[in-house]
Parts: sequence; structure tokens; C-alpha cells
Amino acid sequence: MSIIDQQRRSRLLGSSASAVETTRNFLGAVVNTVGVVSQFVLKDTPTAVKFLATVYDVGGWYDSGDPTKFTVPEGVSRVRFFISTDFSPFITSFAAGDGVQFSPTLNGALLQGYGLLGYSLSNVGANEWSLKTPPIECTAGDEFGVSVLATVTPASISIGSSTRMAMGIEAVTGN
Repeated sequence: MSIIDQQRRSRLLGSSASAVETTRNFLGAVVNTVGVVSQFVLKDTPTAVKFLATVYDVGGWYDSGDPTKFTVPEGVSRVRFFISTDFSPFITSFAAGDGVQFSPTLNGALLQGYGLLGYSLSNVGANEWSLKTPPIECTAGDEFGVSVLATVTPASISIGSSTRMAMGIEAVTGN
């Protein structure tokens, strides 16, 4: 079981994040949108998502001065990255075809080949989505983040603490 899966399990079972931090040789971080008052995303404009609450950060990945990304620390050459979101707050009265798309980014560009989270706002199906990449080659200083693109009839949508989004990263060691 990966450390991110262990973290999700410990969260479900009520364990604290400090249990994750004591895992042997672990480097990684998880942040979420709790505390974000609101962030407006203009229609058809990719926007970096701000994550203001740190669940844990082992290894110095997250910089609260630039809360849109994780920066790969020295000595890390492969990572696993995840995004988790609950689309429930977006489901209101949008037109057919309106949607929101969340994509992982690497150094500001969409991370190609690893999928994306998309949601039709006129659909009331599954609301909770997550994406987890296989190991990705990287170098120290590379930056991972999340971009959101809204294709909506109103001019913008708002992402806030009720959106319940999280992103996480972990160093991958071994084969």
C-alpha cells in the first residue's frame, strides 16, 4: 500500500497525520483548500489552484508563499502525484455542456499522458473524483500543481473551502 493510500486510510480511521510522518524514509506532502475564502476561475482560462492548508509536509515540498505548487527537493528523482476533489459544490443550475476540468501540471504546463478530472456540471452523477499518477521522472526544483479550466455559461466559478480539494505528492524510491 502506498503512503498516500496509508494516509487516506488513517484519515478514514481517525489517525493523525503525525503517524504518516513517522513512516521510514518517507518524503511527501498533502495540502487542501480548507481556508481558501474563494478563488475565481474565469471561463476558458486555465488557473492554478491555491491550497492553503497543509495536512503534512515531510521534506519541504510546499511553500505557503506560493500555495499553488509542490517543489521537488534535492535527492528526489521520481514522484507519485495525486489530486482529489468533490464536485458537489459546483452542481447548481448550469447549462448542458458546462463543465470543470482539473489537470495536473509540471513546471506550469499540463502534465500530458496522466489523465485529468473532468465534470459536466449539468450531470449529477459521481461527485468525488481522484487521480493518482504512476511514478514520474523528475529533478530537484520541478514544480507540480493543479490547473482548473471552467467551460461555464456564467463568466466564472468560485473555488473555496467548501470545494474540498486536495493534492499530494510522494517520493518514489526503489524499483
